[in-house]
Amino acid sequence: MLLPIGAAANRSLLDRLNDAQLMSAVAKGNTAAFEKLYERHVRRCVGFALLYVDEPSLAEDIVQEVFTKLWSRPETFSPARGAFHTWLLTVVRNQALDKRRQITGRSATHKLPLRMESARSDTIVKRLPDTAPTPHDQAWTKHVADVVRHALRQLPVSEYQTITLAYFSDLTQREIADRLHQPLGTVKTRTRSAMRHLHYLLCTQSALLD
Repeated sequence: MLLPIGAAANRSLLDRLNDAQLMSAVAKGNTAAFEKLYERHVRRCVGFALLYVDEPSLAEDIVQEVFTKLWSRPETFSPARGAFHTWLLTVVRNQALDKRRQITGRSATHKLPLRMESARSDTIVKRLPDTAPTPHDQAWTKHVADVVRHALRQLPVSEYQTITLAYFSDLTQREIADRLHQPLGTVKTRTRSAMRHLHYLLCTQSALLD
């Protein structure tokens, strides 16, 4: 289902569209669909970015950059790659790791590929909400990070080990398999299971979604 480009889309219609349908509309240049995706995912993305950079204003900048690039290169997402929210969190992770490496001077290590270039960013960035952090914003962002950490602690031990090594120690799946002395296939299965489980736990936390 595609929304008419440039039209003032009905909000109830937007609410009924899933992420893949919204991205299809974004690919056609529909700003209303893009703003709905931003509204739907921004809080979770900021909380996730904060796990890597540990600074609310920087986490917000990272997410702003990710969505700006998403607008300029929507074709980088393909439903064949999996769920949009999982892909988006991977993009946020890559961007946050890049920022952290810039700050710490660490040499770049393995990350999942993402090629995005600015094309229409000047227009869309003006439409995004102002993310300049106020004391309230910083307190909220810290709260979101606490919710994410709490969800992580609820994962089974095997899933927790795998996902923390992948996303917080920045190890490849092969490196995780070697460290845990597990077959590579087992590590891949646990990673997918952990992401699904974590998404479910986050979705049950109204603080992230309200």
